[in-house]
Amino acid sequence: MKKSATKSVIADAAKELGITTSSFMDMIGPELKVELERSENERKKYSKWFDDGIRANAHNEEAMKVLLEALQSAANHPNMTPEVKEIADTLIILIEDKTPFKYDFDTVLEPVIEIVEKGAQSNSGKHAANVRHAENRERREIIREIWESGKYSNRNICADEEWAGLGFNSKSTARHALENTPDPTHWPANETKK
Repeated sequence: MKKSATKSVIADAAKELGITTSSFMDMIGPELKVELERSENERKKYSKWFDDGIRANAHNEEAMKVLLEALQSAANHPNMTPEVKEIADTLIILIEDKTPFKYDFDTVLEPVIEIVEKGAQSNSGKHAANVRHAENRERREIIREIWESGKYSNRNICADEEWAGLGFNSKSTARHALENTPDPTHWPANETKK
């Protein structure tokens, strides 16, 4: 039978004093005896809990090993297609890199969940940016159509007159939208200048 840690400590203390364990126990007071007994019971309780946890973990580890071997066997099967093999290989990586002592579905898929969440955040940011840029593209197209109408004699006057009404942040942004645009084919504002 295995000697408890408390009994081992008592035996060591008695040996150090050069007396028997029973003599040592007779020397200590009743309060210390009660405390030693309580301490030993706590140690047994936690030792059992720990041992049970280790046994359960060993069983789960064995089950994960069986699953891993089955996935590896399936991934290497001659009838396996490249697409399905990629899925099997991904599951193998997830299982090999899982957190120890945790065997639930969420723990195994935690890296995938993190990637998906980051992707969703990224996609929502991209969507918001696309909405903002769509508004900017729409304003740019409208000011270019106004310029093409020939209503204004030059691009600066067009930008100065139209920027606020179209919702541009500044005249220079509106002027920038008109850069590299061709002159209007029908240009009444320029013809009256001549």
